[in-house]
Amino acid sequence: MIIKNKNTGNIINNVTDWKNECPPKNVMKQWKKGYSAYELASEYVINRSLSIQQLFLLNGRGSNLNIEFAYPEYQTKIDEYGQGRVHDLLLLATHDSEDILISVEGKVNESFGNYDLSNYYLKSKIDMLNGQDSNKCLRIEGILKKLFGTEIPKNISGVKYQLLTGLIGTLEESINRNIKKAYFIIQVFNTNFSDKNKIAANHKEMNKLIKILKDKGKNLGLCILQDYQNLDENQIVGPYILQDYQDMELYIGYLKTP
Repeated sequence: MIIKNKNTGNIINNVTDWKNECPPKNVMKQWKKGYSAYELASEYVINRSLSIQQLFLLNGRGSNLNIEFAYPEYQTKIDEYGQGRVHDLLLLATHDSEDILISVEGKVNESFGNYDLSNYYLKSKIDMLNGQDSNKCLRIEGILKKLFGTEIPKNISGVKYQLLTGLIGTLEESINRNIKKAYFIIQVFNTNFSDKNKIAANHKEMNKLIKILKDKGKNLGLCILQDYQNLDENQIVGPYILQDYQDMELYIGYLKTP
């Protein structure tokens, strides 16, 4: 596996390189041992792709996973409304000789943002009515149409905005690269700063999304998957086939490290 800065092409050989080449948005606050940005860098620089390899093995996907390139803080354009989706880590790999893409979202205690979809949409709409330049409500409408077409689940309003952008960023980057299998993986690091209540709250938020995708797929034939009610630790669920991505398979995973 080669870890690179996508913008410069520079190779990342250690944690210091990672910090210098691809720092998180708030490097002073986030770049500390025990925090997600540092732990993600440390895991992939030192252990390479071992944790992802083990996740695939645990889920019956064999040992034929070969991760070729890793790109920290990789941005995918998802629409015309400003900054795209920033993947904490984007992995390009082959599995059983088939190209796959893996988007990793690293967490310790961080939530999936302060807003669920309804709150975020309303806040953006009010900003627009007040004459402020806010297109987030337009972005949300576009994401929902791409994922669900004209049959948008009512309970999607309670899902965290960050989870929806994570899905759409993974799918859009896969389209850009003509890759037919995409994985959106939440990787939770167990450190001295871990708060089991915050981790449990994040897990609950993820399962809101899993239930919606499951129910929506049953109603409209938009996904093909086993009858999963929840996404458990160290599990991958899917594939999901969604509205504008009919020739793609989306998988969602939850990885606990260590």
